[in-house]
Amino acid sequence: MLELIKRLFPFFMSAKPPNIHSLFPRTNDDINIFYWCSRILGLDVGIASMCFLTRLDHCKADRAPKHEFLKAYLTLYWNGKKYDIYIIIHRTPAPDVEVDPDAPKPQRTSTTSLASPQSTISSRSPSPSFRLSEHILGILEKGHPVPANDRVIIIKTGQVKDFDDACTKSFGSYITLNSLFIRDEHTPMSAPQLATVLEVAHNLAPNYSLKQYQCYWYALIVFLIARKQTNGDESNKCIKTLGKLWWMAPTHSADDDENVVQDEYDKAWAQFQKSEDERQCNPEEARRLAQERAAGFERQAEDERNRADEERKRAEEERKRADEARSNEANARESEANARESEANARESEANARESEANARESEANARESEANAKRNEEEALRKAEDEKSKRLELEAEVRQLRAQFGVREHA
Repeated sequence: MLELIKRLFPFFMSAKPPNIHSLFPRTNDDINIFYWCSRILGLDVGIASMCFLTRLDHCKADRAPKHEFLKAYLTLYWNGKKYDIYIIIHRTPAPDVEVDPDAPKPQRTSTTSLASPQSTISSRSPSPSFRLSEHILGILEKGHPVPANDRVIIIKTGQVKDFDDACTKSFGSYITLNSLFIRDEHTPMSAPQLATVLEVAHNLAPNYSLKQYQCYWYALIVFLIARKQTNGDESNKCIKTLGKLWWMAPTHSADDDENVVQDEYDKAWAQFQKSEDERQCNPEEARRLAQERAAGFERQAEDERNRADEERKRAEEERKRADEARSNEANARESEANARESEANARESEANARESEANARESEANARESEANAKRNEEEALRKAEDEKSKRLELEAEVRQLRAQFGVREHA
């Protein structure tokens, strides 16, 4: 089919891609796989059927936790032109979600499950009782199941540099573990086929499990099914680091589930082709199916919007609590600083008081000493005056005695 398309359309590269959001968004679009798959297998199936996978890279991030993801290179042949399309495919645990048994199931749901119980992604109302530890326990399979959040990032411009930049921005530096090249001599895989693989893989393992159904499993199982369907050429220089956690060894590999996923893919793809044949033969049924798919898409989009709103509200509440905590902490630090300053002032005043008291005691001692010295000086002066008086009296007595003697001599 792909060879026939190439012969019928002598193509060249166009600067203006068609206005198809599921293939050419205006900005890089990070969406849930059900959103993308509903468009590729529904409203955009006519154009998407002319879009084929040409290369699939299995990549691993360098930084912990060593996230693994797929880089899908697709080419659209449309109206005699050729357009390159780049998407990123990866799995993460859904944040703050719970199992909702009443949630509508996605279309083309597989009848087989690798994990039990199945769950669908639904919004969790913010609850004060929810703790991060519950989420972690669910990921470790020790608590309530945590749904897998399988996502597709569509690159806006169709440029390889933008593709690489988007990968680096999302996951940091990374290495390519394995590459699958689908050339003219290989069996083509269309975008609807790729979308079917993504849906089947999710429906078989809808819950995220760190030891079993994590990003390693999802990336590898999609890669294995694409390889089996296309018989493409591989280049696996770094395959030895495939699927290795940075701190523990996983207990389950996608290789164990390849046959199960392949069987479910074959069933889902046959069912899709049958429904497409019926759609082409019955326009009324086609409209009904299109409306159902559109409604499913709207439900998924509404779920995504609600979850985004809740995340924004939670983030705002966290920011307010953080601001309040910082304000209280700042006030506490200011009060503590004031208390320390007051305590220092009190100690300084106490020291000044002690110094003044010591100075008073010293002044009192000096006064007593001065008084004692004054008394001693007064007593000494009195003694000296008494001595002087005694000496004067003695001298006067001697003078009188001499005068008396001389007077007598002269008289004689």
